[in-house]
Amino acid sequence: MKLVLQVAAGVFIAILAVLGVYTLVQTWEAHVYERRQVEQQRMQAEARQAAMAHAAKRLDDLTPETLASLCGSPIGNRVDEGAAKGFYWLTMYYMGSDGRKIEMRFQCIQGYKCGGAYMNRTEHYVYDSPANAPYEPHTKDDGTFYSPPATKLIEELPCLARQQ
Repeated sequence: MKLVLQVAAGVFIAILAVLGVYTLVQTWEAHVYERRQVEQQRMQAEARQAAMAHAAKRLDDLTPETLASLCGSPIGNRVDEGAAKGFYWLTMYYMGSDGRKIEMRFQCIQGYKCGGAYMNRTEHYVYDSPANAPYEPHTKDDGTFYSPPATKLIEELPCLARQQ
């Protein structure tokens, strides 16, 4: 009888040991998985940040042709005559990231490339203060002019971050 109890106790201890090892392996695998996920998210964030920085630099030299190659054909466009002869505004319309229409305006001189891209929403939200507006340029309460960073513009029209 004693021998049977010793064998039963040994089997029970062995089962507990196997269960403990199994739990340790599961915990270790979960930890490794979490570390891989965190590393992947960090790499994706760095890649997105690099793409945004590259697109922000490219935004200064944006032309209607570059915009069309990055974002496809606009959903509409308009040409307005400027105050001086040979000067005009080219406006191209795209859908923004929130589904609202975005206008990209370019200053153009006949015979030269258009440049000086300016982005604006055609349908405005109502904000409790201008400081909460996502990217619209505005005058702050202290009288200084706020011009949003290029990354705000790119977030609104993500196709600008595409690689050519």
